[in-house]
Amino acid sequence: MQVYRNRDAIVLSKKEIQLLICLMEHAGTVLTKEQILERVWDKDGQFVDDNTVTVNISRLKNKLDTNAIENIRGLGYIWTGTVTKK
Repeated sequence: MQVYRNRDAIVLSKKEIQLLICLMEHAGTVLTKEQILERVWDKDGQFVDDNTVTVNISRLKNKLDTNAIENIRGLGYIWTGTVTKK
């Protein structure tokens, strides 16, 4: 899978791609940290700490240079951007 921004390819790690897909598949829906951990990290059975989601969301937002991933304080994260499948 390739991710593009203004026709420029963006290099994302496997987990960043999984995280992006998770958020975009649930666009407009607030996902808690726990839901994101279950959907993205528990697939591999890896142990992760509480900060994992926060750190990876921050990295993803920086790489994508977007505000489409919003933190809803006390609840979780939401994808507010448009989703186009090709």
